[in-house]
Amino acid sequence: MRVSMGEHLPPDDPRHGTRTAYDFHQCRCAECKAVAAKYRRELRARVVVLAPDDPRHGTENGYGNLRCRCTKCTQAHARICRAKGRARALKRALAIAKKQPSPVAFEHGTRNGYDYHGCRCLPCTMAKRGYQQAWRARQRALASARVEGHADRDQGKQ
Repeated sequence: MRVSMGEHLPPDDPRHGTRTAYDFHQCRCAECKAVAAKYRRELRARVVVLAPDDPRHGTENGYGNLRCRCTKCTQAHARICRAKGRARALKRALAIAKKQPSPVAFEHGTRNGYDYHGCRCLPCTMAKRGYQQAWRARQRALASARVEGHADRDQGKQ
């Protein structure tokens, strides 16, 4: 019997209790979960002790792949994380700058301008923010009314 990726294995399949069943077939039976947990424990336990003069110290490879947590490797990892964060911020800023104004005329300062025309000017952003805040307040009020309704109903039973 052939099972495609993501399809669950039948209970009598001999692949139960293997990483293939857990990863490839997404089986979550007790046997498969135990094998996956054991593999993750072993993977975390693998620590490569680098010699102090090893050229891989102070690199992202030393921190990420070799799991070295010396000061040099930790600093290299932090430096790379900061650089990646700056790159993501720049990418977002460029994407916003590239947005062309909508060819359709619309009124600024409305949620419609923010949601449907992609306008991110301050008036449209504030209109969207105001709507979101009001929506959250309504949701909180509904939730508290439901809780109070349940409390009143429960008190009536006593």
